[in-house]
Amino acid sequence: MLSKLNGMPNHPDSVARRQILYSMLASASAIPFMKVEPAVASGDKGIVAASESDMVSVPPFVALNGDILKSPRDKRKYEALTLENGLRVFLCSDPSSQEAAAAMGVHVGACSDPPEVPGLAHFCEHMLFLGTEDYPKEGSFEQFLSANSGTSNAYTDSEDTVYYFNIDGGIDTKLGEALKRFASFFTSPLFTQSATARELNAIESENAKNLQSDIFRSYQIEKARANQDHPFSKFYTGNKATLLDGTKKQGIDLREELIKFYTTYYSANQMSLAIVGPQSLDVLKKMMVAPFSKIPNKNVAPPEQKWAGIPPFKEDNNIIPATKGVVEIVPVQDLRQVTISWPLVYRSKKDSIDMELVKPGYYVSHLLGHEGPGSLLSYLKRQGWVNSLGAGPNAELSDFQTYELAIGLTSKGLANGETFFVYVFHFILRFE
Repeated sequence: MLSKLNGMPNHPDSVARRQILYSMLASASAIPFMKVEPAVASGDKGIVAASESDMVSVPPFVALNGDILKSPRDKRKYEALTLENGLRVFLCSDPSSQEAAAAMGVHVGACSDPPEVPGLAHFCEHMLFLGTEDYPKEGSFEQFLSANSGTSNAYTDSEDTVYYFNIDGGIDTKLGEALKRFASFFTSPLFTQSATARELNAIESENAKNLQSDIFRSYQIEKARANQDHPFSKFYTGNKATLLDGTKKQGIDLREELIKFYTTYYSANQMSLAIVGPQSLDVLKKMMVAPFSKIPNKNVAPPEQKWAGIPPFKEDNNIIPATKGVVEIVPVQDLRQVTISWPLVYRSKKDSIDMELVKPGYYVSHLLGHEGPGSLLSYLKRQGWVNSLGAGPNAELSDFQTYELAIGLTSKGLANGETFFVYVFHFILRFE
């Protein structure tokens, strides 16, 4: 995750808002809408609503009678809708809190960086915070949020870029203004020449910090295992060497390339918006429709179509063997950890959708990560070999994911590596 700003505070209410927001955004954007017939326009201009008889493209979390599928104990009110420009929206009314939040997921990420400009998607993420036509002052969005008990953040992933903010939701006009400012990111960013040059320093600083992070160093090792013709293998964060020196050497104007990237990929039909606040659904809807309906729909195809058919792992085209190998990493911190990674390549789009809907990784994580009697962790602890164990997906893309088992070792466990692996795989084979 390539973050730009400081994260939201870890106040319990902020954490709850964040969890709701991300689950809504994931629901709205991660799975293609099921194809159902044309829609009925609701009373609000620019909105297309789902119904059983008139059948619209609805996501799997919406029942055919229009109800949102949710926990019986969840008293919040939800609504899923699609604007005329193709933007998918998921609203949540939560009167139990005075905090509001919103997130925009844009379905384009670092995999879509031009080969000549590594880190461009991440750089674009940074630049959207530095002024728009309606709000040209740099940093005005953060200043407005700060004055209203709010914060903002963003991250660039392999195939998605996500922007989000939280704010005191007690005053409707303040939330409405925040949403207008936020929407302008996706309608009229300035990308000024001065900001473009200056923000390179922030990118360079972030990359320098990552060089001392064992997580990022291991992530780059994972990329070295990938097929070098697959975009997952790219260097994602960018730095001055790729964004400044590299572009100058090739005669590329960085600002023009940035505008080209934004113009090409930032389209309403590849975006999903989630909003949660104490206001009613009708009020949230009225705040949202006008500013976000201005986002142009360029009918952009999903970016992953460009590398469809390219195997993510190919043994004769990688820097480090993708399978059946052991890679020893010298950590920056004082760490003793072993990570076992399995690449899971999807055979079809159906495989990818099934992974999102069924989530088999959750079941496997429960079996491998269980800590009670008879568990892998309890046995390895009795041998004095491990301190901790965790399992779950790591990289998750449209055509594959990697699943990892990460184990914190004792000195004794590190010295008994081969025996240790035997027991791990014996435990896994019990479930076949």
